Amino acid sequence: MNIIHVANYAVGSSVYNDLFLSLSKTYAVNEQLVLCAAKPGSTLNAADSPGVKYYFFSKVPRIIGPFILLKGIFKFLVFLRNSEVRSFAKKATFVHAHTLFSDGVVGFAFSCFFKKRLIVTVRNSDVFFYLRYFPFSKSCGRLILKNAESVIFPSIAMRENFENIYGNEFCDKSSVITNGIDPVYRSRNVAFQDSVLRIIFVGNDSPNKNLVGLIKALILLAEKRPFSKVQFDVFGAVDPEFLDKTIKDAELLSNMSVNTYGIVSKERLAAEYCGGGVLVVPSFHETFGLVFIEALSCGMPVVYTRGQGVDGLVGEEHGRRCDPSSSESIAEAILEASRIRLDECVSAYYRDRFSWAAIAREYCSKLLKGEKP
Repeated sequence: MNIIHVANYAVGSSVYNDLFLSLSKTYAVNEQLVLCAAKPGSTLNAADSPGVKYYFFSKVPRIIGPFILLKGIFKFLVFLRNSEVRSFAKKATFVHAHTLFSDGVVGFAFSCFFKKRLIVTVRNSDVFFYLRYFPFSKSCGRLILKNAESVIFPSIAMRENFENIYGNEFCDKSSVITNGIDPVYRSRNVAFQDSVLRIIFVGNDSPNKNLVGLIKALILLAEKRPFSKVQFDVFGAVDPEFLDKTIKDAELLSNMSVNTYGIVSKERLAAEYCGGGVLVVPSFHETFGLVFIEALSCGMPVVYTRGQGVDGLVGEEHGRRCDPSSSESIAEAILEASRIRLDECVSAYYRDRFSWAAIAREYCSKLLKGEKP
């Protein structure tokens, strides 16, 4: 099986690259060509794995940037000029567009021109940006989806949000294939302190991640004083000035402490998950939410958003759902999750179920359609 991946955001994304590398290790996949946006220093064949090649697109003229169809067709014509891309496309088994709009038009064009099967993944940006703010994109999306053989969703919740727009029109060809996690995330003697509430946030300071709402929820918990101390540890691309202003505006109580660590290594984050507490990321919208699975694999319970990301994939006995628009709901979910204790069997389940090896096997079994590898 040879695959063309149209993945505009592949460079710099460990999720995409981990998938490609995992597929390259399966018996079913021979070669992969990744078509993506250029980054500084990008070159052809940049992947470290044999069998995975990258071809980079530099830039779209500004005048056609806002037009989804024109932009996609322009990219396709540029890719088509390259002899290596044309040669690979002729022998490809199928084309996988990793988003419906940013990648879908290019994937659709390759599928039609070279008469190849088309696979499309629908993500957060498709449902909550393009389809919400550009109503005309719905007809473009329908054209691509009708031509697709399979439609993939990274989570059950994302499929449900998609069906709120398109109904059951494409349910007969849809399936859920989640992201996977790095093997570094595993439980190691998880520590719990019943008198101290430790909350971990992993993400950025964009409004969607709802850091302000989370801080308000923590203040509610501190006011009730069910714990002697509320410790809030923040990891990720969070501007310290933004956090300081948010904390100042919220007026933290004396029994609260906030620590910010910035972006840390996977190994450091895994160790923090094993330090006890609850992972809380009450995003308004979430494609999948890999951090929740990483935390659960290390033995840490989680609080996630109702109807988004991992909702439907995480059991109620392992975490709690919340309404991100309600600080009271977030606070109540945190309080309930803080009482959960996960054993090694639970951690092992999430590690095995969401390992990249398992995801690659699922990908091949659902997309091979009985063909010989």
